Amino acid sequence: MTKLSALKTDPKCNVRISNHIRDGKPTTQLFQGVSTLYEGLRRGAQVSNNGRCLGYRCPPVQKSTPYTWLNYNEVIRKSEMFARGLVPTFCPPGQQTYIGIYSQNRPEWVISEHACYVYSMLVVPIYNTFGLESVKTVLTETALPVIVIDTIDKLEFLIKTRTYFENLKVVIVMDDIISCRPALKAEADKEKLVIMTMKDIPPKPSSLAAICYTSGTGGSARGVLLTHANFVANCSSMKAHKNLLFTSDDVFFSFLPAAHTFERLMESAMLMAGGSIGFFHGNVHLLGDDLYHLQPTKMACVPKSDLYFLIFRRIICDDTLWDCLLFKKIRNYFGGKLKMIICGSAPCSAEALTFMRIAMGCLIVEGYGCTENTAAACCTLEGDYETGHVGPPCPCNKIKLIDIPEATTIGLENAGEICISGPTVFQGYFKDPESTAKVLDKDGWLHTGDVGVWTKRGTLKIVGRKNSLFKLPQGEFIAPEKIENVYSRSQFIFQIFVYGDNQHDHLVAIIVPDFNNLKPTLQPVLGPKAESLFEICVHEATITLIKHDMHEKAAAAGLNHVEEVMFFLDTAQYVVRFNYVFKVKKITLFPEPFTVENGMVTPTLKMKRIACAKRFATEIAEMYNKP
Repeated sequence: MTKLSALKTDPKCNVRISNHIRDGKPTTQLFQGVSTLYEGLRRGAQVSNNGRCLGYRCPPVQKSTPYTWLNYNEVIRKSEMFARGLVPTFCPPGQQTYIGIYSQNRPEWVISEHACYVYSMLVVPIYNTFGLESVKTVLTETALPVIVIDTIDKLEFLIKTRTYFENLKVVIVMDDIISCRPALKAEADKEKLVIMTMKDIPPKPSSLAAICYTSGTGGSARGVLLTHANFVANCSSMKAHKNLLFTSDDVFFSFLPAAHTFERLMESAMLMAGGSIGFFHGNVHLLGDDLYHLQPTKMACVPKSDLYFLIFRRIICDDTLWDCLLFKKIRNYFGGKLKMIICGSAPCSAEALTFMRIAMGCLIVEGYGCTENTAAACCTLEGDYETGHVGPPCPCNKIKLIDIPEATTIGLENAGEICISGPTVFQGYFKDPESTAKVLDKDGWLHTGDVGVWTKRGTLKIVGRKNSLFKLPQGEFIAPEKIENVYSRSQFIFQIFVYGDNQHDHLVAIIVPDFNNLKPTLQPVLGPKAESLFEICVHEATITLIKHDMHEKAAAAGLNHVEEVMFFLDTAQYVVRFNYVFKVKKITLFPEPFTVENGMVTPTLKMKRIACAKRFATEIAEMYNKP
């Protein structure tokens, strides 16, 4: 049992800070003299003695293809040359210029990013998985003059939709794809688009570094304005962890989207420390080959990512009991040198977190934060093996909880909305002062919309989203994420969407089964006839099995709690049983996973509840209409 992890500084406002804050002020720098990402890369070059910086596997990638490396000075030289090619020919230097990067993770992504920092220009990262509407929103709002892309498909898309983006003048492609399709050059010329193949003004700490568009769980994405100081301060949070500090000997595996601030935070800290970054080459089926050749020491992942499920679904299913006990195969799969995994972006179940710690044989920490505070606000500490929390506040920020009346109604005494202050808090939403005012108060506190509660040890436990709470007709408030996390522990459930409203007295759910675990279990019942996933979903045996397992998980978590209340009326004694409605009553199985492409989840794999409710409106109505 570790000692209290967070200090309460003011009982009146319930503000918590990290034990690593000595003078009452949040940390702002990871390394002395590094106050911008521009300076961070150059420090990395110095402390690594011009060591390996960015690694990639040259296509066509085969099993034996090794990593090729660019050293730090090469990366700096390429970024400076790229910057000088942009300025002043295509865009003026300074904070008024925005450059888009629309690509999967690769060395050119980081080179393009740091080219912008050479002239204090702003990076606008665009998720590789963004659809037409999201890309239109980003390009229209920011009026990008230049965008950097990686594939011919994206070039074709930009040419076809040129009428939406009147300010776009230059498209820079990372590879020589024009030679493959010379007709595209003529089409681009018609649309007045310049197609290119890939005096310093270093930024100040207060200079904006990027406009990062949120993944948008409730509606359209919004541009989050982040400065160099925001990023650098968030990197300083690693001071709280002896083994979280990156060194020039570390190798980081870049797998999460580079547009995600969590991934960019990790990469920025690695570059400051002089470590090496190797990039995922793009084919998840050959992910093991990347890890084998790279042999990373540190990496980041989010629950329900492809990387996460490779640990639990693919490797374990193929292992013998003896191998599972030793876990040697799993560790070798990840290169055999992994020292730490950082989990973030979404809650990790207790079972999964415990298993990962045992199986991987390395330090695993779980963090909490959001784009608006540049990524990390809390992180679990080394030596703390308890689950169900995200650790104390990072030393770069302060946290307080403000009252939510509904929280007590659902049995969450002392819970409140999580608010964050400190040098990591964003500057506002791009061209959206109204939305900024809703989340950023006059004292500089960011109101996250997340609901949390302090544990007895001073760590923060995440309950759900404030705007996800809803009330049933009998008056109970429901936190659907809490219930979904319970049912997600079932080996037969891959994804679940819990729904309720004020018109119905019980909950229903849309479930995507985990067919890898479901098929072997039901094979004796289903037989060879049930070939399609749809047939498996509608089979009574499938529904019965999943319901039974859900019942067990609900009982173990206390969702089946029943309370008896005794009262008297006209001398007669009555006992009323109140069955708490946190349990899902009816389910519908859906054969296709919730994905970014079908609009059910964000690029960071968070559920879009409004979109799910609209998509499954018919199924939800049918469940409520059934007797």
